[in-house]
Amino acid sequence: MRIWHAFIDEGYKDDRSFCLGSVFAPECACAEMRESLLARITYENEKLAIEGYPPISRYHATDCAGLYKEFSPKRGWDRDRQIKLTKRINGILIEEGAMGAVVGGGSVDLRPYLDPRQDEKHFWYTLCFKMLIHTLTAMLEKHFPGDRLRMFYDTSPDFLPLARFAVDDFMTSKVTVGKRNILIDCQPTTWRATPELQLADYVTLQGLWRIDGSARGDHRIKRSLEGLIGEMPLSIERFCAQNFADMIRMHQNLQAGIPIEEGVDSKLMVLVP
Repeated sequence: MRIWHAFIDEGYKDDRSFCLGSVFAPECACAEMRESLLARITYENEKLAIEGYPPISRYHATDCAGLYKEFSPKRGWDRDRQIKLTKRINGILIEEGAMGAVVGGGSVDLRPYLDPRQDEKHFWYTLCFKMLIHTLTAMLEKHFPGDRLRMFYDTSPDFLPLARFAVDDFMTSKVTVGKRNILIDCQPTTWRATPELQLADYVTLQGLWRIDGSARGDHRIKRSLEGLIGEMPLSIERFCAQNFADMIRMHQNLQAGIPIEEGVDSKLMVLVP
C-alpha cells in the first residue's frame, strides 16, 4: 500500500467560472516533483540574474501565462521563455507519474438555481471540494486499488471552514461508505510550506480555461493542456444546469420521504479525457 498526496487549489474567471483542481502522486514522487520544480525556479532565476533582471518568488500559473507581475516583459519574460517553462512544468508532472483532476462550472448554469442570499463563490467551493474528493478517490481506486490518499489544500480564511465541512460530509455520508478508508487526512497548507501547490495551480488553470470555454460554447483546447492529455491520467469535469436542477429534485425527494435519487439521472459533463 502506498500513500498518495493530493494538492488542491482553486481557480476562477471573474464572476463567470469557478473550479477546484488537484495534482496527486505517490509520496515519494511528490518529493521528486518538489525538487524538480524548485530546481527549475532556481535555473530561471540564475538566467534572469545574468541578464540583469529580478528573480521570481515562485511559479504562478496565471501570471506566467499572461506575462503579468513577476513574469512581465519588464522583468525579463517573453512568450518564448514562458512557453519553455510551461513545457518543463508539463514534463515534471509526466515524468513523476502524477495524476490530475479539475471540477468546476459556469455561473450561467448555476445562478437560476441558486438562492440569491447564498454566497456564490462559497457555494462553488463547497460543491467542488465535495466532488473533487469523490473524483480523486475514484481515480485512485481505479488505477491503484488499495492505495490511500492524503490531501493538502491552499489556505484561505474564507474557504478554510468550507473545506473542513466538505471533508466531514464525505466521511459521514452514506454514499461514501465504500470510499472512506481511502482518504487518510486533509490538511491546510501554503505554497511556501508545500511547493507542490504551485503544480496544482498550473493544472487548475488548465481546467479553468477548459471549463470556462465550454460554458461559453468555446471547445478549443490550449496547447499547454494538449501537452498533458494522453500523457498523464487527467479528469476535467463541469457542472451543468441539469445537475443543479437535479440537486433541487434530490432535496424535494428527501423532504417527500422518497428515494433521493428518484428522477435524477444527470452526470457532470466530461471535458477531458
